[in-house]
Amino acid sequence: MAISILQDGGILENLLCELGRLVLFLLLTLAVIVAQLFGFDPAPIIAARNAIATADCP
Repeated sequence: MAISILQDGGILENLLCELGRLVLFLLLTLAVIVAQLFGFDPAPIIAARNAIATADCP
């Protein structure tokens, strides 16, 4: 039985999903810092960051 790499639920798909979530999480964390520096309310950004952090990869 071969390991599924490119099909739904494959290793590559899961790896890319997790890497994408990590990049988005880091960018949103940076956006929170910048928003706080300029005096903006970071609550919507924090909500989006938390939603990405808890989302499941397909």
